Amino acid sequence: MEKKATDYLIECGNPKAFDRTINDMGAMLEQDASGGYNLYEGKYYKMRVLSNPGFLEFAIKNQGYGKIIRKL
Repeated sequence: MEKKATDYLIECGNPKAFDRTINDMGAMLEQDASGGYNLYEGKYYKMRVLSNPGFLEFAIKNQGYGKIIRKL
């Protein structure tokens, strides 16, 4: 059975630090070809979760890493 990735729009203060933190939990922020982080709606980042989306949602909300705007 193939696992599907889950995408979210995220608000965070420091995308580079946020990306490093979530990488250890099986997720990443979308980057462009130059290594910058893509903005959506002018202020949000797209997070792709490759592991357990429920765990990531819990960690982000309860540990203060950032704010989940919505699931895509």
